[in-house]
Amino acid sequence: MMKTIPLILSTLLFMQCSTTKNVEEINWSVSDSLPKTITGQVQLGVAGPVVGIHSDHLLIAGGANFPEKMPWEGGIKKYQHTAYIYAIKDHHLELTNTYSLNTSTAYASNCSQEEGIYTAGGENEMGASSQFQIYAWNAQRNSFQVNQLPDLPVPLSNASLVANDNKLYLIGGENATLVSDKIYLYDQKWQEYMQLPYPLTHTVALVKDHFLYLFGGRTRQVNAISTLYKTCYKINLKTKEIIQIADLPEALSAGTGFTDDQGHLFLIGGDNGSTFHKVEQLILDIAQETNPDRKEKLIQDKAIVQSNHPGFTKNVLQYDDHLNKWHIASTLPTGSPVTTTAVFHDQQVYIPSGEIKAGIRSAGILTGTIR
Repeated sequence: MMKTIPLILSTLLFMQCSTTKNVEEINWSVSDSLPKTITGQVQLGVAGPVVGIHSDHLLIAGGANFPEKMPWEGGIKKYQHTAYIYAIKDHHLELTNTYSLNTSTAYASNCSQEEGIYTAGGENEMGASSQFQIYAWNAQRNSFQVNQLPDLPVPLSNASLVANDNKLYLIGGENATLVSDKIYLYDQKWQEYMQLPYPLTHTVALVKDHFLYLFGGRTRQVNAISTLYKTCYKINLKTKEIIQIADLPEALSAGTGFTDDQGHLFLIGGDNGSTFHKVEQLILDIAQETNPDRKEKLIQDKAIVQSNHPGFTKNVLQYDDHLNKWHIASTLPTGSPVTTTAVFHDQQVYIPSGEIKAGIRSAGILTGTIR
């Protein structure tokens, strides 16, 4: 069914190789930017877009943003349905087409394979989705052809999707009623594969040599702030053995990652929760406060915290699976995007759009060249 290629996405990427020597250098730049919208408005960028590469064409589609006001000003999140296609020629991006999808979607999990870009779940105004699709490049139409595949067992957003040995694995995710502690396996149909150590979303999932690596992530809690993790795991996809490996330097969620063609494992950016937890606590306090004046003060405090968001970590971390250690491989030169997908292709990694501060998106396409 599926053939493995040196490419993986969404919070994830993979490559099969045993070499683990350090990468000498990753040079970062903003190689391009999303164009104005179909209606001619300035591009704000999106969080949670469908992202992938197939047949040397980069797809960036859907996502969500706040086009009118910031969330602390009463702005409503809008789920988008525009698709942008970039041809990759000699390590350069060229916008070749812009069109509208049939439905809006954001926060799906993505995985690029030789036959196309798989995208699973996500959400829109109606809530979490169980949709599972593949986008395949169609040169005659200068666009991606979309084919529907069997629905997920449950609707899930903010999950991770990886491929190994002609199979797909969906890790964690959430909807309005639950946070999943499951890994689901797709091989012509979906089935429950195994249970995670705890419910998990926003994790960076990578695959190498039949091992699934899970870096950080978070769990939404009921009437409490979310749990963010610096814990990492290595799961043998043949035996289902779960091995706890070296912790991250700090708890991180919603970052992205990739594996290059030498088998190096990278985690890019992420949210350490310092501002996120303050906002969550204020939301809890607002819900419990009955005094109108104190409630209004808490609402103002929340707006101040969100509007002064410092951004996310710019560190690019590399995991050495032989030494079981983390080190900083490079630092991003611009705002670090979260809730997007990194795609490795021909010695370059592309990180399109994403959220760079609370409510604020980037329209840029960040590109890292491995030297």
